[in-house]
Amino acid sequence: MKTSGKTAALGAVAGLALLAIACGKDNTTSTTPTQTPAAPTAIEHYVGTVGVGGSGFYSFSVPQYGTINLTLTQVSGVDDPAVQVGLGLGVPSGFGCTSSTTITTAAGSDPQITGAYAIGVYCVRVYDVGNLTASATFDVAIAHP
Repeated sequence: MKTSGKTAALGAVAGLALLAIACGKDNTTSTTPTQTPAAPTAIEHYVGTVGVGGSGFYSFSVPQYGTINLTLTQVSGVDDPAVQVGLGLGVPSGFGCTSSTTITTAAGSDPQITGAYAIGVYCVRVYDVGNLTASATFDVAIAHP
């Protein structure tokens, strides 16, 4: 059987159109799953003393991705109970703590630093920002998964 050039061209165009439709349509949707941070289930307390111009830090482990809340609950031993000190959250570095998040704050009942963090070892740093006239005792509540 002999095909005309016109019929062959139409067949080729129809085949290419079907091929383009089949290749160009992807019915699957690719999404990156989002992970919900675990709520804090453990509370540790970092109680210490910071001197004038000084600092101190405490390291703790987070066993799963989740929310960390730091609350400076108490500063005592100074004339002004509302004195503000520095509070930081970061990672241990040598014999210190490299804070990635810091705040100057007075003691309170609500978390001053909060966020979602990966599995790892973190540290809390408390330091004088120039407000202390004598050594102060502090208490930091660390809530984490």
